[in-house]
Amino acid sequence: LPNHQALRAERFTDSAAVSTHFGYNDTGYATNFLDLKSALCDMDGVENIRDKASLFGDARDTAVYGRYKQLFNECGIRSTLVVDLDTATLNPITTDKINQMLALGGGAIGAWEGPNEWNNTNKNGNNPDWATELFQFQQALYKAVKASQQPNIPVVCPSLNWRVDGVPVDLSKVPDMGAYCDVNNIHSYPGGNPPTWGAPGIDEQQSPLHDYNYPIGDHVGDPLQHTYVTETGYHHTITSTTPGGNGVPEDIIGEYSPMLLAEYFNASFDPEHPGTSVVRSYIYQLYDHVTNNSFQANYGMIETDLRRKAFYRSVENMLDIVADPAINAGTFTTGSLSYDIIGESAQVHTMLLQKANGKFYLMMWQEDRRYDWRDSSERYITVAAENVTVDFQGTPDVKVYSPVEIAWSSGASALSSPGTRSNPSTLLNAGSVSEPIDTKMKVFEITP
Repeated sequence: LPNHQALRAERFTDSAAVSTHFGYNDTGYATNFLDLKSALCDMDGVENIRDKASLFGDARDTAVYGRYKQLFNECGIRSTLVVDLDTATLNPITTDKINQMLALGGGAIGAWEGPNEWNNTNKNGNNPDWATELFQFQQALYKAVKASQQPNIPVVCPSLNWRVDGVPVDLSKVPDMGAYCDVNNIHSYPGGNPPTWGAPGIDEQQSPLHDYNYPIGDHVGDPLQHTYVTETGYHHTITSTTPGGNGVPEDIIGEYSPMLLAEYFNASFDPEHPGTSVVRSYIYQLYDHVTNNSFQANYGMIETDLRRKAFYRSVENMLDIVADPAINAGTFTTGSLSYDIIGESAQVHTMLLQKANGKFYLMMWQEDRRYDWRDSSERYITVAAENVTVDFQGTPDVKVYSPVEIAWSSGASALSSPGTRSNPSTLLNAGSVSEPIDTKMKVFEITP
């Protein structure tokens, strides 16, 4: 049977990150910090958040960086901090200011990021000099970090919105900043579609990730550098409240979100797109800290009232299953597994992971459209399950988990309630396993 090389499970879970707003002292991110910290710490394997850098020069600094420190000290979660051009106290940026924030953070700062979507300041032609401003600030940020007390903390390139006023960004007018950052940066929102698909009936052949966002990241940065997707995700503001917004219902986001992290991670190994190297994807965002019908109010994995939404639970369950707690989780040498998959179409995608304890985890899903968000055809789409058989070399013990369906059931831990089988016990000596595969990810735990 075909032999498949596994990737370390820790490498995948480390790629799963979350965008937050703990830097806001006047929202639920501050008043509900303990609950939100608990939610983040419950997501096994998540080691990074993205938030904002700030220097108020008063007690607010202690509060903001105190939250970053708690997440780091109690859960091992480091913060990627956006150093924005429009933050008055950080412009101009200096080494002294970087050192002040390092002291406040107490080891919690994992990366510095350049300004956020600065080309948006040129909406309606209001800032034609945006590219020059951005280039000069990024130069200053990079030099300040490299002269600081912790020069090895990576500097992430600034992000750009791929279009402003409906017009794609003209890359010929954007300076190459690869010499002033260590990691490329893109924002890649699927727009209510499957992770790498285009918009229905508009530009279905154009993948936001591969056709729009990656070229920007490679141009602004260096094609030889790794890439952080510092914003990605879905919102559930649908056309009944806000027409034309690319929103999809919560249950659909519950199906899309696990595959989103998996598809973006898989992009690093896609032979059709050589050079891609997504090493981290930050889901936007953890919590709905405002209440209205805007898109921004409905991206959160957790509702304003602290209800953990279905897509929080499906992602948490997936990470719970594959997270590797072993001390050598990030250093051991993976093995390979011999198996063949029968009955799958090209829409069925897979990923093979391994933990340090020797167990393999074969993740499988259909990347297919489950909802049409256009005003004229707002509707659910039925995706027929494909009856797939996995033939193994030998007779391993196998469990099958369905993290998405657990998210909609009793809320029980994915680890105690594998799959949707009536009998959750391990399938002993399984030479082959047959499962229906649709857009709800399945995870096969394989013990050779």
